[in-house]
Amino acid sequence: MARAFANDSGGALSDLMRVALLAAALLVGTGCSGYGYQGAVGYRSRQAALQGDAAAFGPLMEEAAEAEPKSRLDNPKKTVLTHFLDLAADPGFLPTVRAWEARGWVDADMVCPVHRAYFGAHMAEAEAQASARLCVDRARAASLRGDDEEVARCLLLAPFLVDTATTALVPYLATATDPAEPEPFRQAVLRGLTFRDGFEEKARWGVTATTTPDVQRTATAAGARRWARRLEWLLDTLGPRVPPTELAMASARGALEVEQALEGLGEGFVSAYAEDPRPERRALAWGWARAMKAQAPVEGLAGLGVWDRGREPAGDAYWYVCAEPPVSKPGRRGPRWTARGTSLAAPGPLDAPPPTGCPAGATWVGPYPLEAVARTAAAARLGAAVGARVRLSITARLSLPEARP
Repeated sequence: MARAFANDSGGALSDLMRVALLAAALLVGTGCSGYGYQGAVGYRSRQAALQGDAAAFGPLMEEAAEAEPKSRLDNPKKTVLTHFLDLAADPGFLPTVRAWEARGWVDADMVCPVHRAYFGAHMAEAEAQASARLCVDRARAASLRGDDEEVARCLLLAPFLVDTATTALVPYLATATDPAEPEPFRQAVLRGLTFRDGFEEKARWGVTATTTPDVQRTATAAGARRWARRLEWLLDTLGPRVPPTELAMASARGALEVEQALEGLGEGFVSAYAEDPRPERRALAWGWARAMKAQAPVEGLAGLGVWDRGREPAGDAYWYVCAEPPVSKPGRRGPRWTARGTSLAAPGPLDAPPPTGCPAGATWVGPYPLEAVARTAAAARLGAAVGARVRLSITARLSLPEARP
């Protein structure tokens, strides 16, 4: 798994694939015809996409094909095609792209983005399945030659893996567990099935947001909880057929993305696995932490402290939290509950709090594979007792010698 996604250090492929492709093609100023920013082919392509003007893209691509790139990274044809992806629902989308392919105007790294966009716009139609199969076949071939970037372009956050009903995942589950498939490819499909890079409403370049922050937060919470249920179903379905270590490595990023999103709501995801009486579920919790510690840091997950060696040891740790009873203070929106606590990292499970650990009347929870997970679990336990959300502040960190960062 590490090899198959070695280049995924900052978020792999997000729902803003279009924006990333725009940046790669240096959209601003691309194909400028000499009459200012609004004359640039990139700007006019964006306006055509916003207006739903599919007919404008034929002349725009003709112009882009004749334009001289202004630098090594400038790619006018890719600029036009990237904007055209927004109109994948148009009946002429795929025939137009195929005509451009015949003329050599579609780069190989745009084939999967084209068919992902087409599937996303037509997923209820049988014809969309051909696009999904094309992406899967290209990912299989790319995994065999070690082309991690093409694998990501074809599978990560692909709508046929993350936006469809679970019943539609049956063929991909079979592929991910087929021993005849190349191992790097199986791992790639597993990761594609379990990965999301956030749950907030995605910004769209050039489109003004029309929802309030409260509505956005509600949508984020609903999206995170919905994905948590889907991920749990996937893990339960795959568990009997995939070795635990392989499943943990493939699903680690997805699990921690859920944890990060739910943490802001005073809820958790990893903690439920760490508390589960079934050993295979507990193994997943520590496997996720272990797999993420071995990967390059992911900026969006920094709050979990996974790569902060001042907080987390490089190896396994068993985290406990001792939390004082919560207290309430008046606030503009009603009482605010807060509590203080101490965290403890141990090299293995503890049978009881250490002698200097937890005074009478305090709440003792653990073990969990990360301190952030333990903190969230403790806050949730306190909140359940008082019937309100409790904000827990860790005021001291202790560690037994073998678990020191």
